[in-house]
Amino acid sequence: MLNKKIVSAVAGLATVASIALAGPAAFASNSLTAGGSSFAGGMLKACAAEWSHNGDTVTYTSSSSGTGRSSFNSGSFDFGAADAPYGAADRKPVDTLYVPLVAGPIAIAYNVPGVANLNLTPSVLGKILKGTITKWNHSAIKALNTSVTLPATDITVVYRNTTSGTTENFTNYLAQNAAAGWVKNSSFATAGGYTGSGSVGKAASVDVVNYIKDNTGTIGYADLKDTLSSNLKFAAVKNGAGQFVKPSSKTAGLFIAAQGVHVANNGLVNIDYKANVKGAYNVSLITYGLAHSSKHAKGATVKAFFGYVVNSCAPAKQTTLGYVALSGAIKAKAQQLIALVK
Repeated sequence: MLNKKIVSAVAGLATVASIALAGPAAFASNSLTAGGSSFAGGMLKACAAEWSHNGDTVTYTSSSSGTGRSSFNSGSFDFGAADAPYGAADRKPVDTLYVPLVAGPIAIAYNVPGVANLNLTPSVLGKILKGTITKWNHSAIKALNTSVTLPATDITVVYRNTTSGTTENFTNYLAQNAAAGWVKNSSFATAGGYTGSGSVGKAASVDVVNYIKDNTGTIGYADLKDTLSSNLKFAAVKNGAGQFVKPSSKTAGLFIAAQGVHVANNGLVNIDYKANVKGAYNVSLITYGLAHSSKHAKGATVKAFFGYVVNSCAPAKQTTLGYVALSGAIKAKAQQLIALVK
């Protein structure tokens, strides 16, 4: 009888030990698979790399806002990230929440040897990317850059050829600022961009940057983080106050902070790209986390990660990575929506 009791006790201790040892693996079952916005990929990957929550991890794949939306809808992503919401005709989970996570400037990157600084207006930028202006020494560019020697080099337009939230925001900027022939759309070609001979389409923001880096005469749009990492030059763009301003965490932050008056109850911000804000860089956007408002198996983990991004990670990393941490009314709305994630 004693031997049986000893064996039973030993077996019980072994079970307890195995449960304790299995703890991290059990927690890891709540690790998140996510992706979408390549614009915000630099920030979200950096946050995922340092996040610690009960042994959970986040695997974030940068692709496009369109992929973020479609993969969240299909359930292959525990959360998606997108720089623009679902379209009216798109399929999406009925309980979708749009949680503002981070913002940042869209840099106008270029590779023209000998040109260290470049001023552009929305009108001239629109003509370049529409293929109307085809040479770097065009009179319209020269008029904005009188102290710069511009070469008679052909311009190569580099654009996003995916369903891109960056493209949707950028073309909205051009359209709102009355750049001729532009409309807001996630497709560069549909929005009015030039996709003919001499232009190059790339899938993600980093691909746009890499092509510009390797090819002279090029110009395109991408997140500032990837542009800085590649040591590319980027243009100063005329803002609503009439100033030529370069993108940075600070200048884009001034613009995004002024958009708090346009945040809706659902978290989406109707950005006023014509806003007159002194010192601001207007070519900026907000990335949204896509999450569920009804019970989801990993909802608590998604909630924890979103809170970490908004409240801790983005504020700590915004300057070094070239992003903008949320503040004011937009941050308050983000925190309200994070509380609804399930």
